[in-house]
Amino acid sequence: HTLSHTHTHTHTHTHAPMDSALMKQGAYSVALTIALGAFGSHALKGYVKGDAYLLDTWGKAVLYQFISSFGIIFSGLAPTPSPLAAKLLLAGQTIFSGSLYLLVLSNKRWLGAITPIGGLLMIAGWSVLGFQQ
Repeated sequence: HTLSHTHTHTHTHTHAPMDSALMKQGAYSVALTIALGAFGSHALKGYVKGDAYLLDTWGKAVLYQFISSFGIIFSGLAPTPSPLAAKLLLAGQTIFSGSLYLLVLSNKRWLGAITPIGGLLMIAGWSVLGFQQ
C-alpha cells in the first residue's frame, strides 16, 4: 500500500518597488562620508593648526552628509521610491557639506553664506520623500 501525497504551494510574493540605483548612490555617499570623517579626525588637525571652529565645521559637514546619504538610500527603499527626493538630498549635501569642506580647506569664511541653500534643499528632499509615501 503506497501513500502518495502531493503538496503544492503557490507563493505570491509582493515586494515593494525598490530603486537599486538610488540605494547604490546612497551607499557610495556613505562610504565617501566615512572617508571624509576619517580625514577630518586624523589629517585635518595639523592642516588647520587645531582651529576648533574649523574642526567643528568639518564635523558638521560630515554629519549632514551622513544623514542625507541615508536619506538617499531611504529614497530607494521607500514603498514609493523617490528619485526627486534623492536628487534634492544629493544637491543639498553637495552644497551644504561641500561649501563647509571648502570653507575649512581654504579658510574662506564667506563660503558659509552658501551653506543654507544646501540645507533648504535637504529639507525639501526629506519633505518630498515624506509626501510621496
